[in-house]
Amino acid sequence: MVGRPEQRSEPRFICGAPARGVGARGAVRGTCENISLGGMFVVGPVLPMNVTMEWTIELPAPFGAVKATGEVRYVRAASGVGVRFSRLTPQDIAVLQRFVAAAAPAP
Repeated sequence: MVGRPEQRSEPRFICGAPARGVGARGAVRGTCENISLGGMFVVGPVLPMNVTMEWTIELPAPFGAVKATGEVRYVRAASGVGVRFSRLTPQDIAVLQRFVAAAAPAP
């Protein structure tokens, strides 16, 4: 059996931080299972593909919150969604870079 080819351009790191998304369908809450500079996987509600939301990821101290616009690019039934970041401010990129430099790689 041939596995699905890796499509991520950035390595993933274990996160575990609360994540909240707000979009046209309202607000959702979940947990950021893993994160990279390119996106994250959120355990929680299953959202439709291609939905764009404004996300807030509450990284632990000393990092603080990161805000990003992201689009649902992957759905894991009854588990959560993969989100690709489409917009981050330079300040949020810097916070995320510091976090991933200190985080453990995701399996």
